[in-house]
Amino acid sequence: MGVGTPAPEILRVGRERSCDLIVISTHGLTGTRKLFFGSTTERVLRETTRPVLVTPPVNPGFVRVEDAIRLTRRILVPVDHRAG
Repeated sequence: MGVGTPAPEILRVGRERSCDLIVISTHGLTGTRKLFFGSTTERVLRETTRPVLVTPPVNPGFVRVEDAIRLTRRILVPVDHRAG
């Protein structure tokens, strides 16, 4: 756990713990640089070498399978076929 300014702490903990993925939400703030991402999300995306999953700012709650099929348009699943 880290205490401090959010972006530097997220980046530090990600490095120190050798995280495979950083999951972060966005606020969708306005402004040129914050059009799609909040400043913390933008900085993490810009400075990390680790994969980042950016989630929407709103949790839709429970979604039935039928609704998920209707709501889901595209899914991207990158696969690394290198031997481990």
